[in-house]
Amino acid sequence: MPVQFFIAFYRSGVPMKYHWVLVATDDGIPSSTEPIKCFEIMQERILDDTGPEPIVVPVWETQLGKRTQLSDKTSNFRGLVMFPPCTDESVTLESVYDVLENVPAMPPSIANSKDERKRQDWTCAKWIIDILLEFGPIWGLEFNRSMNTETMLYYEIYKQAHKLDEAFGSPTRREYAKDGSLVNCVPFPQEYVEMA
Repeated sequence: MPVQFFIAFYRSGVPMKYHWVLVATDDGIPSSTEPIKCFEIMQERILDDTGPEPIVVPVWETQLGKRTQLSDKTSNFRGLVMFPPCTDESVTLESVYDVLENVPAMPPSIANSKDERKRQDWTCAKWIIDILLEFGPIWGLEFNRSMNTETMLYYEIYKQAHKLDEAFGSPTRREYAKDGSLVNCVPFPQEYVEMA
């Protein structure tokens, strides 16, 4: 099967705010309880004492291997937004993992910026959006012009994520995962993806 991307959503402690995790498979919808590689970044706060006064600055770190399955008793897993399978069938899951394991947690332009606001505004969601926009076309997941900006893609994905949360009264669509279990899923709208 071709590689397919999913974004797993987790309810945070803040209403209507979610933590995003990127997942790729080559064998269909992932089970929420089976082992899987999850790609995410988390914010750490460090003390920067290089200036005249020490300050606490936000730094983002990749979390490879820290989350080994989508759901556990404490994860607040809501479900998956699923993208269509990649159209380039020569792309392998291993080659996708090679890229994802080496994407820095922050682009150098943000990490090295003197504007602390840029670092504070960086999120895991923006990291995932950047990955999809930069590498998606290489893998055969290309968004049409209306979704080919960070802002538009973010809001469309976020809109789909709300459908996963019963708190908003949306009927949740459940799909069978590869192990036969049911997982809450929402498809990313096909009309926003370029098909080969």
